[in-house]
Amino acid sequence: MNPPRVQEFLSPLYVKGRVLSADALPTHAPVCASILASAGDYLLMVKGNQPTLHEDVRLFFQEPPADCHDWRSAQSTHVDTFPYHFIY
Repeated sequence: MNPPRVQEFLSPLYVKGRVLSADALPTHAPVCASILASAGDYLLMVKGNQPTLHEDVRLFFQEPPADCHDWRSAQSTHVDTFPYHFIY
């Protein structure tokens, strides 16, 4: 589902090389795909009314279990960290 007004702005002319941010209304796979297809990036809100997506995002940012294998190569010493916040 692409909200009609959002679709008007998803052309490469407006999106290419930009980071789009929005509330939870356009947080849908087709919107994200359109932004990426236009060479842009996005920062969208996730709310509890999409429980599967909300849980997927929560699990993605959760600290991995202690017995989880390290995905970084043994030669890599640089790790990027990014702060995030869940607001309930």
